[in-house]
Amino acid sequence: MRSTLQAGAFEFDSPPGSDATAFDGGEGYMVNLFWSPIPNSTFGVELIHGSQSVVDGREGDGLRVGALARFDF
Repeated sequence: MRSTLQAGAFEFDSPPGSDATAFDGGEGYMVNLFWSPIPNSTFGVELIHGSQSVVDGREGDGLRVGALARFDF
């Protein structure tokens, strides 16, 4: 088994007069888990979450889930 954990964040200093919907900042997190139970195979799952904010203070977020099955010949 193997896994990865990743996190990141960023923020902008929007200039005065920026549009209210201009991107202002965000953050994201990712974690995955991979498993190789038999030779030449890998199975995995990954979760990614991200959020953002705009100049007028509104925020939004999203979640992505992925799965993997790999067989090497």
